[in-house]
Amino acid sequence: MNTDDLKLSPHNIEAEQSVLGGLMLNGEVWDSVAALVEIDHFYRRDHRLIYKAISVLRERGDPVDAVTVGELLERNGVQEQIGGAAYLTQLAINTPGVANIKAYAEIVRDRAQLRNVIQIANQVAAGAFDGGNAQELIASAARDLMALQTGDQSHDIPIRDAVKSAFVDIETAVDLEPGVYPGVPTGLKQLDGFLGGLHKQDLLIIGARPSMGKTALMTQIAAAAATAGNATGVITAEQGASQIAMRMMAQTGRVSLHDMRNGSIADHQWPKITSGMTGVVNLPIRLWDRPAPDITEVMAQAREWRRAFDLKLLVVDYIQLIKAKGEDNKAYEIAAVADGLKQTARELDIPVVALAQLKRDVDNKGPKYIPVMADLGDSGGLERAADQIAFLVRPEVYREDCEPGLAKLAIRKNRHGPLGICVFSWLGYCIRFEELASERAYQQQDMG
Repeated sequence: MNTDDLKLSPHNIEAEQSVLGGLMLNGEVWDSVAALVEIDHFYRRDHRLIYKAISVLRERGDPVDAVTVGELLERNGVQEQIGGAAYLTQLAINTPGVANIKAYAEIVRDRAQLRNVIQIANQVAAGAFDGGNAQELIASAARDLMALQTGDQSHDIPIRDAVKSAFVDIETAVDLEPGVYPGVPTGLKQLDGFLGGLHKQDLLIIGARPSMGKTALMTQIAAAAATAGNATGVITAEQGASQIAMRMMAQTGRVSLHDMRNGSIADHQWPKITSGMTGVVNLPIRLWDRPAPDITEVMAQAREWRRAFDLKLLVVDYIQLIKAKGEDNKAYEIAAVADGLKQTARELDIPVVALAQLKRDVDNKGPKYIPVMADLGDSGGLERAADQIAFLVRPEVYREDCEPGLAKLAIRKNRHGPLGICVFSWLGYCIRFEELASERAYQQQDMG
């Protein structure tokens, strides 16, 4: 017989006994233990029953000791399953004390996590032997392992704790300097004024027709966020990584992208190119260059970035180029992608900015037309999943007699604030948006 077959799952009985005994000696240490250990973390069933009884007594506000725990277990008809009152007394007498109970609790939790890792590995192995899809198995394993890393966190949150957290957020925002916002900065003051910066767990969708500059806006936001010290991940399904880098260099150095691509560079432009390269090369930005990725791959890559370099912002170019396995209907596929991006924002506690292509019909509505949410292709799933939706338009694309260098970003959905239109200058030669000092800027609709 293979000796591996005789291996027991990781556990530490002495640590479990010390935790239970310590709680029965001094119930005041309950909070520090409960923050680390859940019922299922205990390896032995009798220990799970005892811990559950202690938990019930604490919730009631009743005293916790060997007698009260034994009485509750007897009332529930399970006292004999834990070895009777004698075992409870033994736990209380033989415990080393409560001074190190947090360390014992951490051991219990660690062994439980190891058992969960083994379970995940076994599930992956079983799926592989059964001929499952490799990418789906990898994504599933990554999701489950990330849940272990960030998990062991209760999703059952008392309103008191939620209120305290909300009040801390309010105090943080109040203490900021004027013009500084609590979210990740976009580098555009008008946009930050509407959104308060890019907030954790929010999905912002920016829609536009081709040639409006939506990728340029995305790279500019990514560079601004990274310049402020926020590790940023860029999912680029439309353009290659070197193309994205060149765009950032052009924007940062304010040098002609056309000249850089064609090599028609004058002597006076080289300092600008050097400045652009210097301004970008050391930014905390990672690029994932893959055409037509699946949403499960995008989510897995985001999790890896979160683990490897503490990802603070994810930007995606663009939604319609991302696939969702098993979805033949385009509307359902886009909805699945949007849901996956929103799930990523929630799970990783980061903002996600995703670009989207608008329907061709927009081109026929004239230069003064500002898109609405119905102009998003197969828009139902996008409208539902997004926390904010904005549309980028440049009227001069449709008519040469329109004011050149003008760009508008219309905020059509904003769960947390006002709607309205930002007006920017568009520097086409370096594909950069700039603040426009004009009474037209920051046109805000009061939402009450």
